[in-house]
Amino acid sequence: MTSSWNGYRIEIFKDDLSPIGNQVHSFFKEFSVPHIVKNVVHDPEARRDFKLLNLQLVPSFIIGGRVYEGYDPILIGELVEKFYDIKIPNERLIIDIPLHRPWFFEYDKKIISLPKL
Repeated sequence: MTSSWNGYRIEIFKDDLSPIGNQVHSFFKEFSVPHIVKNVVHDPEARRDFKLLNLQLVPSFIIGGRVYEGYDPILIGELVEKFYDIKIPNERLIIDIPLHRPWFFEYDKKIISLPKL
Protein backbone atom coordinates (compact mmCIF):
# COMPACT_ATOMS: atom_id res chain seq x y z
CA MET A 1 0.00 0.00 0.00
CA THR A 2 1.07 3.54 -0.62
CA SER A 3 1.65 5.99 2.19
CA SER A 4 -1.59 7.44 3.47
CA TRP A 5 -2.76 10.73 4.88
CA ASN A 6 -1.18 11.02 8.34
CA GLY A 7 -1.09 7.22 8.52
CA TYR A 8 -4.88 6.95 8.31
CA ARG A 9 -6.75 4.59 6.08
CA ILE A 10 -10.20 5.12 4.69
CA GLU A 11 -12.81 3.22 6.65
CA ILE A 12 -15.69 1.75 4.65
CA PHE A 13 -18.80 0.70 6.54
CA LYS A 14 -20.72 -1.85 4.47
CA ASP A 15 -23.01 -4.85 4.76
CA ASP A 16 -23.20 -8.12 2.84
CA LEU A 17 -25.75 -6.96 0.26
CA SER A 18 -24.23 -3.61 -0.70
CA PRO A 19 -23.13 -3.81 -4.35
CA ILE A 20 -21.75 -0.29 -3.98
CA GLY A 21 -19.63 -1.13 -0.94
CA ASN A 22 -18.27 -4.25 -2.63
CA GLN A 23 -17.37 -2.38 -5.83
CA VAL A 24 -15.74 0.50 -3.94
CA HIS A 25 -13.65 -2.02 -1.98
CA SER A 26 -12.69 -3.65 -5.28
CA PHE A 27 -11.48 -0.49 -7.00
CA PHE A 28 -9.76 0.74 -3.83
CA LYS A 29 -7.75 -2.50 -3.91
CA GLU A 30 -7.11 -2.07 -7.65
CA PHE A 31 -5.71 1.46 -7.18
CA SER A 32 -3.93 0.68 -3.86
CA VAL A 33 -6.04 3.11 -1.84
CA PRO A 34 -5.30 2.45 1.85
CA HIS A 35 -8.58 1.33 3.41
CA ILE A 36 -10.24 -1.08 5.77
CA VAL A 37 -13.68 -2.58 5.44
CA LYS A 38 -15.99 -2.65 8.44
CA ASN A 39 -18.85 -5.07 7.91
CA VAL A 40 -21.74 -3.92 10.09
CA VAL A 41 -23.42 -7.33 9.85
CA HIS A 42 -20.60 -9.61 11.01
CA ASP A 43 -18.41 -7.30 13.10
CA PRO A 44 -19.97 -6.16 16.42
CA GLU A 45 -17.35 -3.41 16.81
CA ALA A 46 -18.14 -2.07 13.31
CA ARG A 47 -21.86 -2.16 14.11
CA ARG A 48 -21.23 -0.27 17.37
CA ASP A 49 -19.15 2.39 15.56
CA PHE A 50 -21.84 2.67 12.86
CA LYS A 51 -24.47 3.35 15.54
CA LEU A 52 -22.24 5.73 17.52
CA LEU A 53 -21.73 7.81 14.37
CA ASN A 54 -25.53 7.84 13.81
CA LEU A 55 -25.06 6.43 10.32
CA GLN A 56 -28.07 5.19 8.37
CA LEU A 57 -26.67 4.23 4.94
CA VAL A 58 -24.18 1.72 3.68
CA PRO A 59 -21.72 2.30 2.40
CA SER A 60 -20.49 5.12 4.59
CA PHE A 61 -16.92 6.32 4.81
CA ILE A 62 -14.44 7.98 7.13
CA ILE A 63 -11.94 9.86 5.00
CA GLY A 64 -9.44 12.38 6.32
CA GLY A 65 -11.08 12.35 9.74
CA ARG A 66 -14.57 13.21 8.41
CA VAL A 67 -17.64 11.02 8.01
CA TYR A 68 -19.38 10.71 4.63
CA GLU A 69 -22.67 8.85 4.50
CA GLY A 70 -23.65 7.20 1.23
CA TYR A 71 -21.67 7.13 -1.99
CA ASP A 72 -20.95 10.18 -4.11
CA PRO A 73 -18.48 9.05 -6.80
CA ILE A 74 -17.13 12.50 -7.65
CA LEU A 75 -16.60 13.44 -3.99
CA ILE A 76 -14.93 10.12 -3.16
CA GLY A 77 -12.60 10.51 -6.16
CA GLU A 78 -11.68 14.06 -5.12
CA LEU A 79 -11.04 13.04 -1.51
CA VAL A 80 -8.87 10.07 -2.48
CA GLU A 81 -6.83 12.33 -4.75
CA LYS A 82 -6.58 15.09 -2.12
CA PHE A 83 -5.58 12.93 0.85
CA TYR A 84 -3.72 10.07 -0.85
CA ASP A 85 -2.52 11.57 -4.14
CA ILE A 86 -4.16 8.68 -6.02
CA LYS A 87 -6.13 9.52 -9.15
CA ILE A 88 -9.00 7.12 -9.90
CA PRO A 89 -10.50 7.67 -13.37
CA ASN A 90 -14.08 9.00 -13.19
CA GLU A 91 -15.44 6.13 -15.29
CA ARG A 92 -14.02 3.68 -12.72
CA LEU A 93 -15.81 5.50 -9.90
CA ILE A 94 -19.22 4.83 -11.47
CA ILE A 95 -20.94 1.89 -9.77
CA ASP A 96 -22.95 -0.74 -11.62
CA ILE A 97 -26.15 -1.43 -9.71
CA PRO A 98 -27.46 -4.92 -10.54
CA LEU A 99 -30.89 -5.12 -12.14
CA HIS A 100 -31.76 -8.15 -10.04
CA ARG A 101 -31.69 -7.18 -6.40
CA PRO A 102 -32.16 -10.19 -4.11
CA TRP A 103 -33.13 -7.90 -1.22
CA PHE A 104 -35.97 -6.22 -3.15
CA PHE A 105 -39.32 -7.96 -3.09
CA GLU A 106 -42.38 -7.04 -5.06
CA TYR A 107 -45.79 -8.27 -3.96
CA ASP A 108 -48.94 -8.69 -6.02
CA LYS A 109 -51.15 -8.32 -2.96
CA LYS A 110 -52.93 -5.07 -2.27
CA ILE A 111 -51.71 -3.23 0.75
CA ILE A 112 -54.52 -2.67 3.18
CA SER A 113 -54.23 0.61 5.03
CA LEU A 114 -54.44 0.64 8.76
CA PRO A 115 -57.36 2.38 10.42
CA LYS A 116 -56.71 5.87 11.72
CA LEU A 117 -56.43 6.05 15.47
